[in-house]
Amino acid sequence: MSKLTTKAGGWLAVPLIVLSFSGRAFAQTTGVITGTITDVSEAVVAGADVTVRNVNTGEERAVQTNASGQYVVNALPVGEYEVEAGAAGFKKTKRVGIQLAVADRLAINLRLEVGEKTDTVAVNDLAPVVETEKGDVSYLVNTKQITDHAINGRTFTLLQQLAPGASRTVGDEGGVGFNSNKGFAINGQRPDYSGLLVDGVENTDMGAQSVLFVSPGMETISEFKMQTSNYSAEYGTGGGANVLVVTRTGTREFHGAAYEFLRNDKFDARNLFADSKPTLRYNNFGYRLGGPVIIPGVYNKNRDKTFFFFAQEWRRRRTQDIIRAATPTPEMRAGDFQAEALRLGEPILDPDTGQPFPNNKIPTSRLNQNALLLLDHVFPLPNSPGFLNFQQNAGNQENWRQETLNVTHEFSSKTKLMVRYIQDTWVQNIPTVLWSAQSFPTITSSLDVPSRSFLTKLTNVVNPTLLNEFSFAYGSNYGAQEKRAVSLSGAFEEPAGLTIQHLFPRIPGRPKKIPNLTFTGGWGNIDTLFYPWWAHHNIATFTDILSKTSGPHSFKFGGTYQFSKTPVESQVNPLDNGAFSFDGTFTNHPVADFLLGHAAQYQELDHLLTPSYDYPQLELFAQDTWKVTPRLTLNLGVRYFYIPHVHEADDLINTFRVDRYDPAKAVKVLLDGTIEKGSGDLLNGIAGVKDGLPRGLVQNHPWKFAPRLGFAYDPTGSGKMSVRGGYGVGYYRVEGNDIYQMVGNPPRSKLVTIFNPLLDNPAAGQAAADQPVSLNSLDPVYEVPMIQTYSLGIQRELTPGTALSLSYVGSRGSHLDRARDINQPLPTNGFEFDPRLNTREIPTELIRPFQGFAGINQNETTASSTYHSLQFTFQRRMSRGLLFETAYTWSRAITDASDYGQTPQNAYNLLAERGPASFDRTHMLIFNYIYELPFLRDRSKLAGRLLGGWQISGITQFQSGTPLNVGITGGTLGLANRPNVKAGASSDGPKTIQQWFNTAAFEAPAFGYFGNAGRNILRGPGINSWDLSLFKNFVPKESVTVQFRAEAFNTFNHPNLDSVDSTLGSGSFGQVLSARTARIIQLGLKVEF
Repeated sequence: MSKLTTKAGGWLAVPLIVLSFSGRAFAQTTGVITGTITDVSEAVVAGADVTVRNVNTGEERAVQTNASGQYVVNALPVGEYEVEAGAAGFKKTKRVGIQLAVADRLAINLRLEVGEKTDTVAVNDLAPVVETEKGDVSYLVNTKQITDHAINGRTFTLLQQLAPGASRTVGDEGGVGFNSNKGFAINGQRPDYSGLLVDGVENTDMGAQSVLFVSPGMETISEFKMQTSNYSAEYGTGGGANVLVVTRTGTREFHGAAYEFLRNDKFDARNLFADSKPTLRYNNFGYRLGGPVIIPGVYNKNRDKTFFFFAQEWRRRRTQDIIRAATPTPEMRAGDFQAEALRLGEPILDPDTGQPFPNNKIPTSRLNQNALLLLDHVFPLPNSPGFLNFQQNAGNQENWRQETLNVTHEFSSKTKLMVRYIQDTWVQNIPTVLWSAQSFPTITSSLDVPSRSFLTKLTNVVNPTLLNEFSFAYGSNYGAQEKRAVSLSGAFEEPAGLTIQHLFPRIPGRPKKIPNLTFTGGWGNIDTLFYPWWAHHNIATFTDILSKTSGPHSFKFGGTYQFSKTPVESQVNPLDNGAFSFDGTFTNHPVADFLLGHAAQYQELDHLLTPSYDYPQLELFAQDTWKVTPRLTLNLGVRYFYIPHVHEADDLINTFRVDRYDPAKAVKVLLDGTIEKGSGDLLNGIAGVKDGLPRGLVQNHPWKFAPRLGFAYDPTGSGKMSVRGGYGVGYYRVEGNDIYQMVGNPPRSKLVTIFNPLLDNPAAGQAAADQPVSLNSLDPVYEVPMIQTYSLGIQRELTPGTALSLSYVGSRGSHLDRARDINQPLPTNGFEFDPRLNTREIPTELIRPFQGFAGINQNETTASSTYHSLQFTFQRRMSRGLLFETAYTWSRAITDASDYGQTPQNAYNLLAERGPASFDRTHMLIFNYIYELPFLRDRSKLAGRLLGGWQISGITQFQSGTPLNVGITGGTLGLANRPNVKAGASSDGPKTIQQWFNTAAFEAPAFGYFGNAGRNILRGPGINSWDLSLFKNFVPKESVTVQFRAEAFNTFNHPNLDSVDSTLGSGSFGQVLSARTARIIQLGLKVEF
C-alpha cells in the first residue's frame, strides 16, 4: 500500500509532522489591491509611497507607484484593509474599510492633496461595487451571507443557488460525506465539470468527481466565490466553473463562538407523500476559536507573528426516508394474477403452452420454490393502496464530526507560512442500499468514510514587485481496508433452503448474498450492488506561483503538479451473487415470470480484484493583467493542461479494441446464447498494456492550451460603470469510474451473460459451456473534454454599494464524455434492428457485430453541449442594516448527453439524442436579503440591548422545472428504450399529481424500430420556496453577543412536487411520485465574542 494511505497516529499529528515541509496551495485564496494615485488636478503621481495594511493581522506591504501612477499589491489574504498613499509635497491619504474577497482585484484609487506629508486625510468610501479590472463573471458569497442565511442542512454548497446561471441538481437539504455534492450545473455545464477548491486545494473525490473530500462547516468558512465564466489562466482543474472556498484564520484579537442548531419533527409539516410525518431529530453543534499565539510578556507581544484558528463541529441526524415501491400482493404470491391481467389488459400466459392460464391463476404446484423463498425473505407485504402499494418511513441515522486547525506564522515582513488541516469523521446507516436500485428497507447499508485535507503554504515577498507562493496539499477519503467503507445489513444473505445454482465458485471471504432481482413494469427491485466494498482515494498537489509587476503589466506565472493513487475494490454489479432480470417475456408479467422461474437474462462475475489506479496531472499558466489606459484593462493568459488518462498501477486492466478484433477468429454463438466450444478466440479484440497499448489504454493528448482573454472598460472613468467581456477555455479529467468499471473485463475476470436462464439453475445443465461476456471499454482516441465560456455585459453603480448588471453568458462543451454500446446489433432488412429481438426468438448475442461478447459499453468523449443565457443581477451590499440581492437567469442548455455514462437509445444515431440538458431550467429568479430591523438599534442603552437586535433574512426562489425523459419498459421492446409519440398528439397534460402529462400521447414503437420520442421532451415541476430566518441578538456586554434564531425552510409549506414517473409501461406512468421538503423549523442559539 502507498505511504499516502498510512494512517497517522492522531489527527493532530498530521499538521505537526508536515509543518516541516515548505508547502503550497494555489494563490486562489488571495486577492489583489491595485490603483492609481493622482493629485487634485488628476495628474498622476509617480514614485508615491503606498502602504497596504491588513487590519485583522497588522501585516503591511509597501510599494511605490510607477511612471503612470499605478501600484499593484499581489497575493493579499482576504480580509479588511487600509491603503495609505503619500509623496513629497502632498498630504497622506488613507482609505479605510476595504473588504478584499478571494480572487478580487480591487481598484483603490487615491487622490493626494498638496500639503505636509505628516498630515493625513482619511477616506471612508465603500469598496468598489463595479468591477473595472477584470472581464470574468463571478459571484461572491460573503461571511454574513454564510452565517446569517437559513440553509437546509447547513451546507455551504447550497449557497451556490444565489448566483445567476446556477441550476440546482440536488435536493433541498445539503449533506456531508457521500451525501456531499457540488450540486449545481453552472452556465450549462455538468456539475462534475466544476472545480471546488478549499483554500486553493482541489476538494473532490476522483471517482465521480462530485463528492467532496471534506465539507467545511458554515462556521469554518470565511467566504467563497464562484467563478462562472472566462476567468484568469491562474485557475484550472475544473473545465467549467470554479468554486473558491476560503476558511477562517486567526487575527490579532481573540474571537470565538459556540452554537447549536436543532430540529424536531413536532414543529414540522407533513410531506405530501408521507402517511405520517417522518421522525426528525437533528442537532448541529460546535465551537470555534481564533486569535494570536502568545506567551504573555515573552512571545508575540505585538500580536503580529503567529495566529491560530481551531474549530470542532458535530452533527447528529435521526430521520426517516419516505420509501414508496410496488411489491407483489398476497394474491400474486399465491399465483393469482386476475387483478393484474385486468389492470394490464393482457392475460397471464403459460410459458409451456403459450396459452393463458385459466382465470389468470398459476397452479400452486407450478410456483418456483426459490422464488417463493425469496419473496418471503426480502419482499415486504403491501401496506398501502394503489400500484405503489408499499410505503414506509424508514430510519436514517447519521453522525458527523469535523476538526479544523489553521496556523499562520510570519517569519518576517517578507516571509509567511500557513498550515491548515481539516478532518471529517462520517458514519451513516441508510434504509436501502447506497447507489443501487434496491427498493425496499429489507436490506440496508452502513457507511463509514473518514476524510482529511492538509495544506501548507509558504509566501515570500522577494521585493515590492516580485512575490512567490509555494505550497503542498494532500487530500484523501476512506479508511483502512479491513474497515469497509460500505457494508450491508438485513436480508442480504441467502436464506436457508435456497438452492439457486451459480456458474462459478463463490469468492472466498465474501458473504453469500442473494442474487439481484430486477423487474420491468415499475415493480420493486432487489440490488446489493458490489458491497461490502472499500476504496482509498489519495491526491497530493504541488504548486508554485510567481507574481511580477512591471510598469502597466501585472504578470503571474506558475504551475501545478498533481498525483493520485487510488486502490478500489471491484465496482462490478453483480458480483458472484449474480443478477436475474424479469421482463414478462414468458407470461406477459415480470412477477409471474419470476414465480415460474423464467428470467430474461442472468449475469455473474467470476473473480474479484482490487486494482490501484494512478494518475499524474500537470498544469502551467501565464497571465498578464495589462492596464492599457486608466479606463481599459486587458486580461491576457493561457493555461497548459496535460491530463493523461488514469492507469492501473500493475497493468491489470484490459479493454476491447475494434482494431484488434479479427472476424476470422470470431467464435460461433448458438441459438441458446452459448458459444460453440473451440469455434474461435474467446479473447478476440481484448488487449492491454502487455499488447502494446498505452498505460492508460487510450491516447494521451499532451498539448492542450487554454487561452483566457478578458477586458474591462470604464467608459466614464469614474469607476461607476463598466463594460466587460471575455472568452476562456478549460479542460477536464473524466471521472475515474470510466476505468473502475473495466475491472470485470477478461482475462483476469469476466462478467458472463446468459439468455433466458432458469432461476433454479441459470446454466440449465450447460455449466461447462462458454457464455458471452459483457465488457466495458474506452474509445482509443479519448479526447480530453473541453469547455469554452464567453460573456459580454454591462455593470452600473446606482448608489454607493449598489449596482445592476446585465450580461449575455454562454458556453460550449466539446468532447464530453458519454457511453455507447458499440456491440449493438446492426440494422437489417429495412428495420432499425432485427424484430426477432422483440419476440425474443433469438438472443441478442446471436447477431451482435463482435461475436462472443454481450454488450460492449464504450466510454467515449463524443458528446457536446451549448448554452445561451441572459443574466441579470442587482446587488446592494450591507449598508444601514440592509443587504439585498437579486439574480435572474433566462437560459437554454442543449446537449446529447447530460451526464457521465449516459447512453443513447440507438448507438448508431447520436443526433437523435440532441435535446435539453437534464439540468436545463428556462427561468431562475433568486432573491436573498438580510435586514436588521431599524428600531432600538442603539445598544449602548438598556432598551436597545433588551428589545432591539432583531433581524430577518431569507432566500426566495422561483425556478422552472427540469426536463423529463420519457422511457418505456416491457418484455417485447427489443432494443428500444423510448416510446413513440402518437401522430398529432400533444404531451401537455393537467399537471396534477395523478397525471402530470398526457400519457395517451405515447405508445410502444413497432417491432424492429426505436421510439421516435426525443430525449427530455417533457418538463417536470418547478420550485417555489421561501427559506426565512428571524434573529434576536442580545448584547450582555460590549464584546459578547447572544443570538437566538428561528428558521423555516419552505416557510409557507408550498407543495413543491418533485419526481414524475415518465416510463411507459410502469404502473404509475404519468404520476407524481414525490414532493420536495415540506416546511421544517430549525431553532438555533449562538454565543459569539
